[in-house]
This record gives sequence, C-alpha cells and structure tokens, in this order.
Amino acid sequence: MVRAWRDRCAVPISGMLIDTLAYNFIGSWQYRDKSYLYYDYMSRVFF
Repeated sequence: MVRAWRDRCAVPISGMLIDTLAYNFIGSWQYRDKSYLYYDYMSRVFF
C-alpha cells in the first residue's frame, strides 16, 4: 500500500526504506498479535 502511494504521488523514497519502516513499525506496534480486525487501525497509524 505504501509503495502504491509512493508511486502515485511521486515520493522520492526507496523500497528498502519503506520495508525498513514497515518492519520497525510492526515490530513495535502494540496490537501486532491481534486479528485482522485491527488492519484498518494499523494502516491509519502507520500512515
């Protein structure tokens, strides 16, 4: 989703940086062990 946003808005961020940010976010997010019901919340918090 972030890569699609990057491409659509022409944001100069590398794919590796996006992967690193997502990996660090998910590792520290307090609801990472919850179900997919939290997916929309996770997306909003990440962006």
